[in-house]
Amino acid sequence: MPTPLSHIVYAAKLPVRFSNDEAPSFWVGAVFPDIRHTGVLKRTDTHHPVEKQSLASITDPFLLGTEFHNWLDIRREELAEQLGLYASNPSWPLKTATKFLEDELTCNDFSHWLELTELFESVRTIPHYPDLPAAAVHHWYSALADHMRAGASTNSAITLLRATTEAADVVQAVGQEMDRLRENPATMATLQRLVDTLSAECAAILVDSQTTR
Repeated sequence: MPTPLSHIVYAAKLPVRFSNDEAPSFWVGAVFPDIRHTGVLKRTDTHHPVEKQSLASITDPFLLGTEFHNWLDIRREELAEQLGLYASNPSWPLKTATKFLEDELTCNDFSHWLELTELFESVRTIPHYPDLPAAAVHHWYSALADHMRAGASTNSAITLLRATTEAADVVQAVGQEMDRLRENPATMATLQRLVDTLSAECAAILVDSQTTR
C-alpha cells in the first residue's frame, strides 16, 4: 500500500477525466481511506478488496478515488513481494520505509501539488461519511497538505507519521530505515522497477467517464 503522495501520483495516471467541479472529490477520495491511521475509523471501515475491472463502472469521482486506492494497496503489495522488495527483512519499519522512499521516485511525475495543498487545507467534511467529525477530517487533510508542501523526504515522512497513531519509537525506526535503504542501490533499483510497473498498469486501466477535467 503506497503512502498518500504516491497514491496521488498513481491516481493521476488513470485515463479518466472529470470536470473542474468533480475533480476535487476524486483527489479527496484517493487519499481518504488512510484517514484510519488517525484512529477515527477502523481499517475495515475504509479498506476492502477491489477488482480492477470494477473501476470502469464507477461514475462517482469520490468513490472512484477510494476504490482505486483500495485496488492499488493490494496490487502494490503483490508487486513488492514478487520483486523481493521485503526479502531481506520483512519488518514493519522496513516495509513502511520503502513506501516513503517510493515517494521520492514518484513525486516529480506530478505537477499540481500546490493546487492539492490548497484543496486539502479546505476539507472539513466528507459527504459520503457525514458522521465524521469535522475536526478529524481537517486534521487528516491538513496533515497531508503539510506533507505535500514539505515534499518527499525522511523528515516529512516522520512528520506525517507523528500526525497518526504510530508510537514515537516506531516513527523513529521508519526514519532510520529510510536513510539506510536510500543508500542501498539494489533496494532503490527494485523500488524503481515497482514504480515503473505500477505506473504502466495504472495508465492502462480503462475507466469510463463522459466528463472532462
